[in-house]
Amino acid sequence: MPYRLHLRLLKDGSGILIINAATVLHLNPTAAEFAYHMMKGTPAEQTAQEIAKRYRISVAEAQKDYVDFNERVQTAIHTPDLDPTTYLDFERWRRIPKT
Repeated sequence: MPYRLHLRLLKDGSGILIINAATVLHLNPTAAEFAYHMMKGTPAEQTAQEIAKRYRISVAEAQKDYVDFNERVQTAIHTPDLDPTTYLDFERWRRIPKT
């Protein structure tokens, strides 16, 4: 099934992911970065390494978060009329960078 994604990155690091011109996801900075790498086709291992370094977490944890994010987006893509906040818990999904 073909689909279209549009990602708008905002100045504060957050983003908006639009799926098939029908579903709009407001992304925190971590999710926006995951979406960017997903759309760019960055290998999962490389994405996990970059996220792990930026947020000072283990590569394994970053990779788990990336796989989880990707699965949620794929569910949103392939499930028409799905409320992403209710069914995918997107609004509560967040990682805060350690400073």
